[in-house]
Amino acid sequence: MAKQRLKRPLNKQAIQAADDEFYAKHPDMMRNGHRVPLDPNNPRHAAMRQAWHTSYLANGGELSNADMGQSEVDKPVRPCERDDHWIEFRYVMGGTDFPVSDKEAFTLVYPTGKTEEATLSGGKLRRDGVPAGMYELRPKSLGGVSWSPSTAHAEEPVTVEVTGLNIPDGETVEIRILGEFQLTEGKPVATVSATFDSDSARAQWNYKQEIGAAPDGRFIAIAKWSSKTAKSNVLTIEHYPVGDDKGLQQRLKHLGHYAGAIDGIVGPASRSAVSALQREHPPLAVDGIAGPLTRGLLERLLY
Repeated sequence: MAKQRLKRPLNKQAIQAADDEFYAKHPDMMRNGHRVPLDPNNPRHAAMRQAWHTSYLANGGELSNADMGQSEVDKPVRPCERDDHWIEFRYVMGGTDFPVSDKEAFTLVYPTGKTEEATLSGGKLRRDGVPAGMYELRPKSLGGVSWSPSTAHAEEPVTVEVTGLNIPDGETVEIRILGEFQLTEGKPVATVSATFDSDSARAQWNYKQEIGAAPDGRFIAIAKWSSKTAKSNVLTIEHYPVGDDKGLQQRLKHLGHYAGAIDGIVGPASRSAVSALQREHPPLAVDGIAGPLTRGLLERLLY
């Protein structure tokens, strides 16, 4: 007996036109912006496959006659041949058709679970001769950078976390810490690194006040992995009030009189620094005691 079927090789232009028409009429066959292939073994897709064939022929596709014996007629219907299918992903700017260049490898996941590392060409990735089914293209990128807590005091540890998307475990991310308004290419206040595990990398940092430097400030973190970068929210480092002995030590260190730890313990080093300040500001009594007059002076001088 004779049966009509689509003529091989298939007309690629007709396929493209038929696909465009079909998916425009069937938005329910779109998943996350990607076209779901028709399944030749799914009875619910039979009418849609017929509609696609009609569109294919209307756009230049052709039919041919194929002789089939009784033995072939009795065989179960098989899925379309592998070269009947193709997939194309387009990576574009949100809400536009402008392609996005990305030199990082993407992970292409086949319906069978097989994965392939692939790169874009002109913002596109296409594969011909592939089986029907659901495909997924997973980009590798940085999700964001955040501080926890977002407000702290000098010397207190804070955690900076970098989130990723499909970044392999064990990959290292560099984190540069800068002043809020510092140029990104400038010398960082500090640099730390972290290792990704389940798309998250964490590191700890604490702002250490140097002699002559302010005990407070606002900082950002810029993470860099491969060609990807991400910027954090602002970390605010606050000073202690002057009535707190840690606040006393911070101000004395800012003025260059104190070089010790900001621990709130007023020992010989702290008292010596208070005396140095008092000598510079008569008629304060030089007694090394940070009383109301001395602390009031510090509050007027700083912050």
